[in-house]
Amino acid sequence: MLRKLSVLLTLLACCGPAGLTAPAPDNPQTNSRISAINETLKGLKAIKLPGEQRRWGAVPGDARTLLTELKHELRDVLSDAVASQRGASADPKGMSANLLKELHRSGIDVKPQDCHQAYGCIVQLGFQQPSGFPDLLVATSIVTAYCAHDASLYIFERKGAQYELALSLESDNYAQTSGAQNQLRYAVLSPAEASSRWSVVTTYVEAACASSSVWRTIRLQVLRPSGIPDRPEVQLSQMDEAKLPDENGYSMLAGGDTFTLTYNGPMLLDSGIDSRKHVSKYRITESGVTRMPPVALLPQDFVDEWIQLPWSQASVWNKSADAARIQQWHDRIRTAKSAAGYSKLDFAQQCGEGANNWQVALAITLAGGIKSLSDDVYFSVSKEDDSYFVTDIRSVRARGCPGETAPVESYPAN
Repeated sequence: MLRKLSVLLTLLACCGPAGLTAPAPDNPQTNSRISAINETLKGLKAIKLPGEQRRWGAVPGDARTLLTELKHELRDVLSDAVASQRGASADPKGMSANLLKELHRSGIDVKPQDCHQAYGCIVQLGFQQPSGFPDLLVATSIVTAYCAHDASLYIFERKGAQYELALSLESDNYAQTSGAQNQLRYAVLSPAEASSRWSVVTTYVEAACASSSVWRTIRLQVLRPSGIPDRPEVQLSQMDEAKLPDENGYSMLAGGDTFTLTYNGPMLLDSGIDSRKHVSKYRITESGVTRMPPVALLPQDFVDEWIQLPWSQASVWNKSADAARIQQWHDRIRTAKSAAGYSKLDFAQQCGEGANNWQVALAITLAGGIKSLSDDVYFSVSKEDDSYFVTDIRSVRARGCPGETAPVESYPAN
């Protein structure tokens, strides 16, 4: 089940047995931490941004220091609340409500909306219990860093009668708001063959600030506990440029032992196509993370994706018996494209109505109009279930597939 953190606390996942409480109001340690939060918030509220910093998302040095302090102070009060849970199952909804009441009594309010200061609004603070993982408790905080909603995530795991911090994910001391974990989403998954070896999948999107561009960096990570909470094992780390009309303009679906990230991104092989739909589906296994089909939704998109993959991954989607020759073509095209001034997919022709095979033509041109490759390149592509495969690549078009249908980015309905 996927969690999106930029939601109201009333939507936080629950439930467990009621009656468990957060730290008592007279807990001296918690009171001390709350006092420190108040002081840090005062410092952040006093920070004013010059115009250029507003435009480009620069984070002043004092804001960097205070934001890091605030996140650590919030982490500590969350940890205090978790430490009070002994014996019975945790009640994340009740814990969240009690913690917010305690902060409110000290003059600190969580403001999912109507925050009017550049730094340090606490947008969200609370607990969730991921579905299917009764021994895990997830604590999250979100604070404002100018235009970014910077999330931190802490996963506690029950060990006997108490919880211990198993994994911590923060971004600290960044000079630009692009360094914030903006609009973080997460899901906890485990491999079918080892349900106790859980991993967390996270995505977040670069904050746009004053930029009018719809192109933003999207970051995907798969992390597993390593025994050191703030140094988890990185099973997968992926950064891509995505064309997003807003920070929520992508899909992240997770369940069981698989997850799928879908977004509009660049078309490498055709300079005239503004964007195509990218799809990345993975399965969590005990030994790591494995990419699953589909790797693309259209034959021309598949060719574009296949060329970008290193051969160790591209070879999985090759069905030609002459793998060595296909690898040579793969390497030649990647080299030619890196030096090219222009490239174009001339056509993506289906080889008969209802057929599951296509020919895709590619032309790559250097600056000045000189062809990078001596001739156009013709990919033979087949489809089996959700998977596309390269079956051949040649500089002469194969017979039996007439027509030159232009590649149209029209996707099948979900």
